Amino acid sequence: MKEEELDKLGESIFRAMNTDDREFTKMMQEKLSREHRTLQQNYVRSVANILVAYCDDDRGSDLRNEASKAFACKVKDLMYKENIAFPFI
Repeated sequence: MKEEELDKLGESIFRAMNTDDREFTKMMQEKLSREHRTLQQNYVRSVANILVAYCDDDRGSDLRNEASKAFACKVKDLMYKENIAFPFI
């Protein structure tokens, strides 16, 4: 995908989450469970990498995102401590 297309996709995802995150989460859970196993692995790998990058982001945090930032850092620590990887098979 082109950068412009990815940007629009990201905006759509965040707009959907901002409108009703419970419905969005439910839909994503259902879609993920029905996807091809390789795509499931790719999705989880992407989410894990996003969390690692979010932890490393030095733009700081405040009360609105403090818990999510701490969670992201715990995921990062666990991934490195346990040598967790999501191979492309």
